Amino acid sequence: NVSDLQSLVVNSDLGYQVYVRADRERLGQWDLMLMRYVAGSEMAEPLLLTSEGRTYVVGIGDLLIADRPGPSPPPEVTFRFVQRVGFGDRPAPEGRVYRILLTYTVVQNV
Repeated sequence: NVSDLQSLVVNSDLGYQVYVRADRERLGQWDLMLMRYVAGSEMAEPLLLTSEGRTYVVGIGDLLIADRPGPSPPPEVTFRFVQRVGFGDRPAPEGRVYRILLTYTVVQNV
């Protein structure tokens, strides 16, 4: 499964780096009623991010996905997510979805 093209726009007159990290190593089933992850129900493969011809494994550590030197770097960082689905991955039952929380951090060069 491949996502639509995603973009992050950074308006900066200095160079910058963009990092992404997740709250877990793999997408996990999320109970919509209890509002929490269900233990032991993760996808077999990690979430992948593709950007500028490179593919990265998204996990709980900070992952550098863009390094834009200044001055006046391009403002847009584009990427797609890829989730491989294996034979052992089951559809989420009613009331659950597969979820992962991503955090993006932009650091300016000073």
